Amino acid sequence: GEEMGWLGAKAFAEHHPEMGHIGVAFAFEGWPESGPTEMRATSPGDAWLVRRLSVAAPPVWANSNYNTDERLYHGSDFGVLAAAGLLSAEFENSGSATRHHRPGDTVEAVNPAIVQDHGDTMLILARYFGNLDLSRAHSSSEDLVFFTLPGFGLVAYPTWLATGLSVVAVFLLVAVIVAARRQGRLSLARLALGTVALFVVVLAGFALAAGVW
Repeated sequence: GEEMGWLGAKAFAEHHPEMGHIGVAFAFEGWPESGPTEMRATSPGDAWLVRRLSVAAPPVWANSNYNTDERLYHGSDFGVLAAAGLLSAEFENSGSATRHHRPGDTVEAVNPAIVQDHGDTMLILARYFGNLDLSRAHSSSEDLVFFTLPGFGLVAYPTWLATGLSVVAVFLLVAVIVAARRQGRLSLARLALGTVALFVVVLAGFALAAGVW
């Protein structure tokens, strides 16, 4: 009843008496092959949770690009629990569905490194959040923009700052283009070619970040 309706998660969310005592929920999904563990999504209003996760510093890749409007409805135990109001995050290793829930999905097909990676992440989270007063855990009025910066950890900041930085970047780009045009160093043909090249690079970056490639 997991994939076909997520009946177990729904039954827990709707009927289990412990639902009223949960401060934070972490859902882990696993694929038979590939890895490593990533933080794929957080529940809406994740500011408190993300700030705590940045301190806990689990060894996972994270990117708020996965937090789309459909994150509560993409079909998983996390979606059910988050939609029920639990402050939560989903962890999953990247992989293909070649063997997932099929006859080839056996113990032998599971890479022990994936199990170890999931286990290490679970242990870090359990130790950190187990020492917090989870009665103070709460959904916030905003989501944070966050991503993993290699060598530094989880970087997080408000969405309004992301919007402000984007506006500043656009103004700086326009200023550079105008200055180059006035100095005769930039033709319209080169500008058009550069814009197309930049567009392709940005699309490729988004595709890589989303795990498409």
